Amino acid sequence: MKTLRIFSLLLPLTVALTVGLQNCNKAEPDPVSPGTTNPGSTTTVTTSTVPLINTVSAPATSGIASTSATVAATIEGNGGAAISQHGFVWSKTAPTPTVADSKTELGATSGPFPLAISSKLTGLDANTTYYVRAYATNNKGTGYGAVAQVKTEGTAVAGEITGTWVERARFPLSARRDYHLVSANGKIYLLCGNSQKSNNIFDVFYDAWEYDPATDKWTEKAKTSITRTAIFFPQIKPLVANGKIFFPSGVGPTPYDVKANIHEFDPVANKWSVKGALPTDFDPAGTTAFVVGNKAYFLGHSSSKGFVKNVWEYDIPTDKWVQKAPFSGALGVSGIGASIDGKGLAIGVSGNDNVRPTSWQYDPTTDKWITIGQPGVDYLVFGRSNLGLSMDKIVEYRYSAPKTDGITPLVLMLNPFRRVTLIQPTKIPHPVPCNGSLAAGMTFVHVGERTFVMIDQGYQTISAWTDCEKAAMGKLFELVKK
Repeated sequence: MKTLRIFSLLLPLTVALTVGLQNCNKAEPDPVSPGTTNPGSTTTVTTSTVPLINTVSAPATSGIASTSATVAATIEGNGGAAISQHGFVWSKTAPTPTVADSKTELGATSGPFPLAISSKLTGLDANTTYYVRAYATNNKGTGYGAVAQVKTEGTAVAGEITGTWVERARFPLSARRDYHLVSANGKIYLLCGNSQKSNNIFDVFYDAWEYDPATDKWTEKAKTSITRTAIFFPQIKPLVANGKIFFPSGVGPTPYDVKANIHEFDPVANKWSVKGALPTDFDPAGTTAFVVGNKAYFLGHSSSKGFVKNVWEYDIPTDKWVQKAPFSGALGVSGIGASIDGKGLAIGVSGNDNVRPTSWQYDPTTDKWITIGQPGVDYLVFGRSNLGLSMDKIVEYRYSAPKTDGITPLVLMLNPFRRVTLIQPTKIPHPVPCNGSLAAGMTFVHVGERTFVMIDQGYQTISAWTDCEKAAMGKLFELVKK
């Protein structure tokens, strides 16, 4: 009986000590820290378990493309311990993927909970179904949410370059050729060009026009800083940096004796500026150019000594030129410039007809060139006016007579760097039924992921134009997804 009395006396004390120790060791929630998630309104502290994630509703999906998709879910609580890592896991084969499969890592988080999270899944295969779910890890383990099935687009660019042509506002003036269409700030800019009045007589233009897809309107902007005496307008497409458009242009008695400057257009201020002169003996004819950050790079160019492999770096904010290490490839270029992930790309570079075109990557931090892709395969060869350039791909729109042939899009993905030929039952139709011959031309431009084309005069003489083509010249069309 004495033993029983002692036990009965000790029992309340033991329980009290245990509760007190639990309260002393209870971790306070960490303060909210900025990250890639959007916090909820309250913090939920549960017993010590793995983090709690919504297992009823599958992750929401959006932005599904051929190689990427965006998913979103909710973490309900941290399980009573700090979350050290969270994100999404996915797999093509495992119906319940884990952190051993592909995953995004959004880092540690302290809530407050419920916590909305989202991730963009990249590097996916086209036309493939993936199993996706959210996860969160603390010192008790990893908790998972409900599974969503996400199917990517059917081809590397399916949905992006298929559809029907919808006519937009026509260019206000007569149709042209030798102009540039360039995309900046979500709008299209038409610069310069000429219009054929007769077989040997042309009107030359030095103006600038803006097309706003949001309002479907053309607006004339300030005239270019080029004058009628500026005989040289380079074949390279105008470059864009920080929302401004710029290109080299100049005057010279011969193509190899040019005094040129950088001409810059600020669409917001509606102002043209003439920057400093190009380096001595640097003619931008034949160059391949691209922009990385606040600097432009010009690879190879004509000179009084013929074609040279010099590489020039142009610092856009300071208007200064620096010569870099010479190009490592074949002498002579006919490439297309682009950039991605802080590297420059010279695509389809070749020295002569006996050298298979090769693509090169330039690293500004090391001033080094390396070859990429497959020689003779990963380049685009059609005229620059038929190229559409976006942030991650270049599309070449090939067309030829007869009109029933339609348009074949060839796509070069920049990351990963590979060329894809579109596989679909039919080609993209011509914007207008009569535009099957090469008398009338087409100039393409991408505004983000949207595709536009303008019907222009092409390079045939007036006598080759049909009445249908004459009526179509100057029209603008957008390729709208089905």
